[in-house]
Amino acid sequence: MAKPKLQIIVLFQNLGDQEAYFARSPAPPLSGMLVAGLTPPIVEVDLLHEMVRPIDYDTDADFIALSFMDYCAPHASAVAREFQRRGKVVVAGGRYVSTFPDDAAPHFDAIVVGEAERVWARVVDDLVCGTLEARYDAEKAPSLENIPPPRYDLAEPEVTAPVVTEATRGCPHRCTYCQLNIAPKPYRTRPIADVIRDLRATSRLPFQKRKIAMLYDNNLGGDMAYAKELLRGIAGLDLWGIGVQFSLNCLRDEEFLDLLERARCRMAFL
Repeated sequence: MAKPKLQIIVLFQNLGDQEAYFARSPAPPLSGMLVAGLTPPIVEVDLLHEMVRPIDYDTDADFIALSFMDYCAPHASAVAREFQRRGKVVVAGGRYVSTFPDDAAPHFDAIVVGEAERVWARVVDDLVCGTLEARYDAEKAPSLENIPPPRYDLAEPEVTAPVVTEATRGCPHRCTYCQLNIAPKPYRTRPIADVIRDLRATSRLPFQKRKIAMLYDNNLGGDMAYAKELLRGIAGLDLWGIGVQFSLNCLRDEEFLDLLERARCRMAFL
């Protein structure tokens, strides 16, 4: 028997299907590829990035998983309604759902509140078994150990640099304007060996797409000792370049800047 099919959709539009804008971003969001990597093999997995191509409501997928940020919330509700009208089961997660679960819940068959790593396999198992619950709550700040690599092979072919991962989550600063500080979580780091493994888990990609990587951390320099050790490890990889993000105060640390250069940092978002 064929496996049931799960389609993961990372939403991007905020003007609806009729005024869609398709971004020419060199790198995809991490969320879809990460959730695909967490998905147990009891389902076939498909991934659609709405920043690149439109949603196919006639998909043969049995289950739909939506990931979206706050600006996409009205669109996400409309997408869910259309899939549900066609008999699909729709699960939603992401920062908006996790921040405002009571507002999001009525629009979907199930929601995932919090970080998916420790609960997603159970969600998929319940989908397949027909025992889906309305809400799955993750612990507030779970360990970041033993997270599998993202499914880079599922990135859209239009993407130039599909190798995106994260080394840390959160930020030690408490800036009042930042959405990280709506229900803030502690700053956490992943094992450096796991991050290096992610950056090497590229065997299914064409050669040139293995050579550029992005670290999607909110603040790579939140733990400077950790960041420096990680950059030393990345410097030993045969990458053409990496992109990172960190807060402005990190520029005061000359060793950090030297290690960015050794790691072939070609883009920094401050």
